[in-house]
Amino acid sequence: MRATPMPPRRRGFTLVELLVVLSIIAVLAALTTAAVMRFREAGPRKATSANLGKILTALNEQWKAVRDQAASESKTSAANQPFLTQAQVKNGNKPATDTTVKKYYVKLKLIQAFPTSFSEALAPDGNTALAWQSYVRHLASLGVTSANAGTWSSTPLEVQQSVCVLMILEKGPRNNGTTRDNLGTTAWGTQTLANGQDAPAIRDGWRRAVLFTRSYQGQTDTTPALLSAGSDGKFGVDATTFVQTTPGDAGDNIEVVNP
Repeated sequence: MRATPMPPRRRGFTLVELLVVLSIIAVLAALTTAAVMRFREAGPRKATSANLGKILTALNEQWKAVRDQAASESKTSAANQPFLTQAQVKNGNKPATDTTVKKYYVKLKLIQAFPTSFSEALAPDGNTALAWQSYVRHLASLGVTSANAGTWSSTPLEVQQSVCVLMILEKGPRNNGTTRDNLGTTAWGTQTLANGQDAPAIRDGWRRAVLFTRSYQGQTDTTPALLSAGSDGKFGVDATTFVQTTPGDAGDNIEVVNP
């Protein structure tokens, strides 16, 4: 009796087939990873744009109120005299009625109300007599005073500016009621100062500090603006004007400015 022949054994994958399968898996994994990364990037970016836009709107309301009052108020009162004197000194001791003195007076009021650093909050235009006392008290609670500048002066400028923005919203001379509770938890948090203190501050969707300026693109105290470094964490701009330090070096910044 003749034995029934066994069916031929199925051979395994050839090396070429295995490489093709692995290539397909790699391509699918890359596409999936890219999609996930885009999704994860969209959340912080969208939140940052929305939050910074809301914050700038609140700042603009205060800005216009301070600017308009400074332009029309009496400069002979005891409270305003230091500002007028400073403006005159900065403009060759010209009379109070001089146009350049009046313009500088308004600028000083804007510096007082919208400081972009701790030093500026404590001594606007280098003069402690011009400081808004609510700012002085707030910064003192964080261990930031003129007397102990050595412990906080190395705090990165973006951290100082982020602290200042929230301080302006909550304690500014023309506060419109905006507080950190109105902004939501994605718009503010804490930033650590050089003296070790944690300070409440505005932050972006990546939980980093944001830049704040009154002199956007080289303009002089005419328009506040805010800037996030985006997902790459690199600003690529001058911190006081938002002018790019190197052409094309702004990365994926998220910038909000006045229209």
